[in-house]
Amino acid sequence: MQPLAKSEDARPALPAVDAAQRVIERRRAPDVERDDEPAEHRGVSVTELGIIDADSLNAQLGLEGLILRMRAVTIQRGGHIREHDHYTRPGLVYMVDGTWVEGRPDGETTYRAGVDETMPEDKDTLHRVYNRTDQPATAIVCGIQPSG
Repeated sequence: MQPLAKSEDARPALPAVDAAQRVIERRRAPDVERDDEPAEHRGVSVTELGIIDADSLNAQLGLEGLILRMRAVTIQRGGHIREHDHYTRPGLVYMVDGTWVEGRPDGETTYRAGVDETMPEDKDTLHRVYNRTDQPATAIVCGIQPSG
């Protein structure tokens, strides 16, 4: 594969994405509650840090009906984010303070502040997140999602 030149003309054309169509095709987590799964968020606060609006993403990348968001998400001690998927909402999570435990169907992964790694949220992600420590834990979450 040849590297792309650095001129604007060398960028490959990206197909337009119809967010409404993706939502229709969205794969959802089963609505069956399990005894060990939280049904709702608990002890979670979100601070919006910035948004790139749908008009800009469409003009720059041909992504129709989508926004790019950056948020600070804090889970209080003993709190959790209920199970959800990212089939139409890719993102990256970076811990800035404390520790989160991510639970997926195949097991758990611990993410700690001060470690240079991210929690990927791709089309195959179905997860829930816990703070099992005695201190609040905060992550920066950046992702693309439908604008509606």
